[in-house]
Amino acid sequence: MKRPLAILICAALGACAHDTAPPRAAPAVPAHFSSAVGGAAPGADAWAALGDAGLTAWIERVWAGNTDIAAGLARLDAAAADLRAATAEQSPRVALETSVERRKLSKFDQGESDADTRNPATRYAGQLTLGYELDLRGRVRAAVRAGQAERAASGHDLTALRLSLARQTAELWLARAELHAAAGLAEDSARLRRQWRQGEQARLGAGLSNANPLRQQDSESVGADLLVQRQRDAAQRIERGLCLLAASMPADCALPPAQPLRQLRLPAVGNAVPAQLLQRRPDLAAAQARYDAARARIDEADAARWPALTLGGAVGINAGGLGALRKSGASSWSLMPQLELPLFDGGRRQADLARAKSAAAEQYAQWHGSIARAVHEVEDSSAAVLHSQVNYAARQRQHAIAEAQLDSVRRARRAGMVHGSAEWSAHLAQLQAEQDSVAARHEQLLAAVNLIAALGGGWDGAAEAAPRRP
Repeated sequence: MKRPLAILICAALGACAHDTAPPRAAPAVPAHFSSAVGGAAPGADAWAALGDAGLTAWIERVWAGNTDIAAGLARLDAAAADLRAATAEQSPRVALETSVERRKLSKFDQGESDADTRNPATRYAGQLTLGYELDLRGRVRAAVRAGQAERAASGHDLTALRLSLARQTAELWLARAELHAAAGLAEDSARLRRQWRQGEQARLGAGLSNANPLRQQDSESVGADLLVQRQRDAAQRIERGLCLLAASMPADCALPPAQPLRQLRLPAVGNAVPAQLLQRRPDLAAAQARYDAARARIDEADAARWPALTLGGAVGINAGGLGALRKSGASSWSLMPQLELPLFDGGRRQADLARAKSAAAEQYAQWHGSIARAVHEVEDSSAAVLHSQVNYAARQRQHAIAEAQLDSVRRARRAGMVHGSAEWSAHLAQLQAEQDSVAARHEQLLAAVNLIAALGGGWDGAAEAAPRRP
């Protein structure tokens, strides 16, 4: 009997040498992402770098009021609570038990065979119970590692959500500023067309023109008025979208005014950070943390297939009367090591291990996909920044040419060399060139915003804030 028992104990104790599941290599990134090129990474004040205090204040309001942020905070608190519960398994369990028992003992219990046994009997008891799992295979330690990784993933998810909301807010804010500028230019165009129509009406009355230019101006004026209305409606929809991001009703929203696009600063963000992409993206950090948690769950499921050794015991007092509880003879104690040997469970533990391995493979695939998406986002955003710079420079040159042309036509009209329709036509061309320049500036700023978000928005991988309630 001694040899089988020794074998079982050695099997349990030998499990202390158990190693964790080896991690798979991090998914590879393109070779040119391994070394930095010119440019600066976005800093903590990346959104303030645009130079619009109203935008910065509204991003803060979105972070404070958005319901998805509130839900993310709740998930973070839940993950922290799960971690505390897993960590508690590493500590001994102590409980206080007290009882008063009224019972009738059988003759056999009292060791007597006559009919004069004293029944019923009363017993008073109180004791502290102790239970502690030695965690030979590291099951509890694996659960703690998984909880830590899941807590970190929840924190990174919250940061990624904040980054996404900041990007959405900045996109809507820039679109709002562009629409306000475009609506102003469209109103100038509509007013100019009305003046042109009046001039053509006068020329028609004087017999210097026919009705065709007048009908053309009528049609274009209607289109210009409709364009103004569409742009105003679109700006209002965008403002409602900004209010929705902050979970604020339109009547109570009170959006601050947006700075004109020309007054905004272009953030000096380069593409130096591809080399640091894995450290600067909170969504990638969350994906890696979830993979680490899944690996720890493999260790936990594997450890559950092996023997578990638990120390149990009790220290207390036990007597037949309240006064007797104070006597030294009423004390009692017990110590009971318990070895649990899994023999047959229908394959449940093996299935749990297979499920944990499948979950780890899934998390690795998602991590790989997140890195691939991040690389493409950085590549696309960097290309968009370069294209928008070229486009804006070209639109600026066209605008300068249109202004020079308008100035030339105005001088010619003052000299009597052309009539008013030529000036109105040149003025409309100048307004269109200015509209194209505004759109190009919006595209340039939007590309910078997307690059800031693609590069992590100033997140530096520091430890997440402690969980808190919204």
